[in-house]
Amino acid sequence: NEETLVEIPAHKVFEELGYDTEWGPDLHPGQERQERESYSNVLLKGRLRKKLEELNPGLPNDAYESAINQIEGLSGSSLIENNQKFHEMIIAGVKVLVSEEGKRTTPKALRLFDFENPENNNFLAVRQFWVKQHELKKPDHVVFVNGIPLVVLEYKDPTKTSETIEKAFHQLGDLNYQRYIPKLFNYNAFLVISDATLAKYGTITSGFEWFRNWNDPQQPEKEVENRLEIMQRLLFNKNTLLDFIRNFIAYGHGGKKIIKKIALQHQYIAINKIIKRAREIYPQKGENRLGVIWHTTRSGKSFTMVLATRLLSKIKEFENPTFLVVTDRTDLD
Repeated sequence: NEETLVEIPAHKVFEELGYDTEWGPDLHPGQERQERESYSNVLLKGRLRKKLEELNPGLPNDAYESAINQIEGLSGSSLIENNQKFHEMIIAGVKVLVSEEGKRTTPKALRLFDFENPENNNFLAVRQFWVKQHELKKPDHVVFVNGIPLVVLEYKDPTKTSETIEKAFHQLGDLNYQRYIPKLFNYNAFLVISDATLAKYGTITSGFEWFRNWNDPQQPEKEVENRLEIMQRLLFNKNTLLDFIRNFIAYGHGGKKIIKKIALQHQYIAINKIIKRAREIYPQKGENRLGVIWHTTRSGKSFTMVLATRLLSKIKEFENPTFLVVTDRTDLD
């Protein structure tokens, strides 16, 4: 039932969204259409190499090989350190040294994704993507962009009361998938757990209580039969997915641990409204009324400010703006 009620319908939605879609075993090592040499490989290197060349044309072969080796060879002391390092590659590119004949070696940053033109990227949803590192595991759905596994989705049967999405959360967690196939999660932007009627997303360090919905913003309270489909059509839209991964993820510290944070839907909407309003107001001399963003208690006001200021600071037309942040608690400083 999990396959017929959740997995296969989700696969069809990915196809409707313009993704390539594949049944994992068709790409297994040893198959006619294999895209990996072994189950321990989680990158689809053919797709990755092709896109590296397209997005960064005219470089010597060594430059592309160096980039792939750096992506594949993440060697931090923990999974979250590798994940943070790869996120830096998403934002800043993969730094390589390029030797040109008769010239000095020069550093270059190779782009992994075309954020400005989403259709220039290769989006692929693989159903039943088998990975074997310490043990063999079979994630239900893995979303690749340019050959890199960015999202893992795990499903449960909606007809069985014992098969809850909390079980899917633990299945993806540090006592199961993250322990036995950690390599897959080096590149993970976020996770999705669903039984179709419920669908929530979070990061590899999020507790279950921080996995949240992605609703229809026009009718957020509306009762729907398939929340997974709503999440797919809105969050996994190609433009939104790349924007979300690029601009709405941040890392912090909780004690000695690194914590990966991701915007909730209301924060994503609020920040985009801030950006839109700032762009409208900035050219108008004498007009300073930006507006007010209101949050309830414990809904993430501080994180909204962090993401908004970070995004505003990247926009060239604002000419390196200065931000004033006022807090009412010492621990927020």
